[in-house]
Amino acid sequence: MGIEKSWATRDEGRVDGGALGESIARLYQEFESVSRDVVDESDENFSVKYELIYTMGAQEAVEMSPGRWILIQQILALVETAVRQLMADSVHTNLAEGLIFEDHGVGRVPVIRILEESADRHLIGVLAATICRRGLTGFPVAHKNERMRQAVHNYISVNQVTPEDLALVEDFDTTGLFNSPTTKNAVLLLRGLLAKGVLLFALGQKRFRVNYGLAPARRPPTMLAVPYRAKDMPSPRSEFSHPDVVIVLTCLSYYYSGLSDEQLYTCFQLLHDDSDQAEQEYGRWAAQAPDLPPSFQHFSSINIEDKPQCETIVFPALRHARPVVDFFLAYVVFPKEMKQFPLKLSSSGWDLAKPKKHHPLTGFSGTNDSKAVLPLSVTALDLQPHTNAAVLSTILRDESIVLEVGTGGEGSSSRPSALSKEMLLSSLTRSQPPMRVILDIGAQVVESSNLQMAKNLLDVVPASSADAVIFFDHQDELSVLLRNGDVVPFLTSPFATRTDRCLVFLDQAHTRGTDLKLPDDYRAAVTLEPGVTKDTLVQACMRMRKLGRGQSLPNTDFIAWVISETWDETVRSVPLWATQGIRHARQEAIWKRVEENGGVFSSSDAQEYLEPEAMCLEERLPTQASADPSADDKTAKHGEMDAHTRAIREKLVAFSRATSSTASSALQEEQERELAPEIEEERQVARPPPRIALPHKLDHRLVQFVRTGNTKLLTSAAFRPCYSVMSTTSAAALFAPGIATFPTDLLVTEDFARTVDTTGPMYRSDSYQRGVQWVFVRFARTAQDENANPASPAMVVVSQWEASRLKHVIETLPKPSKSQGSSSVPVTLHAYLPRPNLTFSFMEHLKGYTVPAVAADWEPPPDLVMQLNLFAGQLYLRSYNEYKRVCGYLGLAYAENEDEETAVPPDGFVGKRRYLSAALAQARSHFWPRSITRLGVRRQESPLKMMLSLSHGSIFKIKPRLLEKRLVYKSFVAVLLDMAMVVLPLPS
Repeated sequence: MGIEKSWATRDEGRVDGGALGESIARLYQEFESVSRDVVDESDENFSVKYELIYTMGAQEAVEMSPGRWILIQQILALVETAVRQLMADSVHTNLAEGLIFEDHGVGRVPVIRILEESADRHLIGVLAATICRRGLTGFPVAHKNERMRQAVHNYISVNQVTPEDLALVEDFDTTGLFNSPTTKNAVLLLRGLLAKGVLLFALGQKRFRVNYGLAPARRPPTMLAVPYRAKDMPSPRSEFSHPDVVIVLTCLSYYYSGLSDEQLYTCFQLLHDDSDQAEQEYGRWAAQAPDLPPSFQHFSSINIEDKPQCETIVFPALRHARPVVDFFLAYVVFPKEMKQFPLKLSSSGWDLAKPKKHHPLTGFSGTNDSKAVLPLSVTALDLQPHTNAAVLSTILRDESIVLEVGTGGEGSSSRPSALSKEMLLSSLTRSQPPMRVILDIGAQVVESSNLQMAKNLLDVVPASSADAVIFFDHQDELSVLLRNGDVVPFLTSPFATRTDRCLVFLDQAHTRGTDLKLPDDYRAAVTLEPGVTKDTLVQACMRMRKLGRGQSLPNTDFIAWVISETWDETVRSVPLWATQGIRHARQEAIWKRVEENGGVFSSSDAQEYLEPEAMCLEERLPTQASADPSADDKTAKHGEMDAHTRAIREKLVAFSRATSSTASSALQEEQERELAPEIEEERQVARPPPRIALPHKLDHRLVQFVRTGNTKLLTSAAFRPCYSVMSTTSAAALFAPGIATFPTDLLVTEDFARTVDTTGPMYRSDSYQRGVQWVFVRFARTAQDENANPASPAMVVVSQWEASRLKHVIETLPKPSKSQGSSSVPVTLHAYLPRPNLTFSFMEHLKGYTVPAVAADWEPPPDLVMQLNLFAGQLYLRSYNEYKRVCGYLGLAYAENEDEETAVPPDGFVGKRRYLSAALAQARSHFWPRSITRLGVRRQESPLKMMLSLSHGSIFKIKPRLLEKRLVYKSFVAVLLDMAMVVLPLPS
């Protein structure tokens, strides 16, 4: 707090904070001089994984929000598809043996765990190939040539990248991925997920409900995944420090556990608020919920006020569906919880072992396996050097055996599966002599509570063999379950002195520190799990206090395996240990300077003491992994750190030779945070005064055009290009040539364009744009018409007021004969509305309401309809040809680039450059209208930023939620679509 108050003096200009900070700093120094620290279980308390941090500064969203979690959700969906294919492919049987795949049925996300490095490498390769072939929302790469896609494949899947691939991917020119901040962040994020091991860390080293999970009862509350100390024991304050690890583990936690009724009500309320997209999004949910009754397949059939119906019929079918969980995470959890702070004040185990305290530090631990990662000021005393060998010799006695129960037994598939409660109980009943103690250090009993497991033990053991089971209840009290079902405290029960009539089950959390006096002939079953270290194993085995003197437990090669796991854990921990040590040395140098200044902790000292918490992707994911964490420039400022830093570097170099990468070390870091609460302020928002609406005006040239169809009138001041009405919007600056010059054949009237008085500073017309409802269409006369004057078709958007006035003008024109049809009428009026969601029919055929009526076989000009849809904000496509027409008009690549000589920018804009793909060449010849080809081919400025701004803002009157699901939006972000993606269901 002293540092925080001193820093606040500089940051906020507060004088009182500086004096308080100095007082607290002096008090801290006084405590340091008179106190002595005694640390029990020192290997746990000095663990490099744990840090205590105090956040500083204003809270802000993490970089690349919300695209960061949307992209990660796409990757996790690809993981499921890839693993399902791998498990079904007999060619990759050996690879499948390196995975655990628990399929809980259609509509639920399977539990996937990666056990072997070969399976990990294969999975990463499949994911990278899929991404480079089709691209992702937010990462357009499919239109790149083959050489660039191969470079991207290597960049996101391989830790050490060749200089040639680096030069291609990290090129800042117009075709390089680093040219655009969006694609630059996306490729760095993918590199972190795949090449740098974030995905493998989550799927391989972490287990749901054992190493991570949700903590709904935690205070302060959080909806993110948090570290678990043991099975079903969330840490009260810790959280994962790496933001991508947090996102991945949070996604997996909700996939596996499902959504609660309250969370599902929240989802339905959000859908109700987004009524335009509710039916479409709910359709995606229903498609992934096979147990949903047919009568509830449409959003309109759901009555969220009927709680019994929702909670008994609808919600059980939806709570585990991936689209529902993704929706809840993307629009509820991550926007609220994924925040970061600019600065932090950190402390670690190094701060518990300061070398300059007046009194020595004393620590206790049953093992010395972690001595390599103890702070340099702490020395492990090996008072009994034979202890480790004696314990291992005891475990390796001849009466110890190994039971392999995770492969399904004889005659079944050899693919590994999660050890179930039934497998464990069956193995125990078959063993001779029987095992009466279960030490679940591998947390294999996950699906049952301790009480349920105790009941199961009594069920499979004869009454003549045992009368009770000793276990820890949900309140961490040592208890006894009797045969009659009663649960009593162990110490007050008669079995406190009759443990020979009891079975014992100790879950993972209580295999350390529990002391029970058991008979000499008791045998124990010890469950294992990847990542179990020798320290953990020995601590658990010593619950058998007479181990080696009659008591025994299973064994052989697993001892060597456990020792190798211990070594691997140490190697992974050393880089993080070094980072914490160098930071501690830097902070100690600052404290020394403060002491020399009379204990005055200035604001500049406080600023230097802090370190950045918010890191951009480029800082967090450097191109090449570096084993030297001392690159911090601040370390060079303090000469007294040389000896300290040199010792850290020597150990770091020695351990780094044993591993190919240290990049994953930061993934293991957990932090205990103390968040600075934001001060609530009552704000009075001064809104601008309402603008004066302009009166409507009917231009005589528009009337003349309606009467005669004379297209020469369209060049007058009564008409203007449609995009010119957006020249005063916030999107206008994103198109360098000027939005009014954007090539288009679609026109609007002056009355449509003018809505309010535009005088006054900082005027923006975003909120004052009219919606497109009425259009006039000028026919292209055919050669059979007697008095034909060849003229190109024309389309003019008018205001609703103009349409109501001109409707009567059209009705007063001479009625066409039946033989003539509507072709004798120069101009027709058509009602139009952009398709708001998939439950509505397309109105781009312009036949819903016309004045006068048109022939049944009449079709509007397709190029003008395409422009009308874009201008009106319609983000749905009717056909694959329409998709190609839109891409051609905007100058976008829509097919894979088959030309090695042609480079395509990250946004997919090809403009006037020749794009030699046969598919696009065909599109230019068949789908580009002549006038647009003339205008569009010469256009060199990409319109994508402008179109994205229009689709995100209030101009198109589109709510941003669910925007990424719409097909035209996918075109704007350079996602290649195929025909199957564009085929849309007809409204029912």
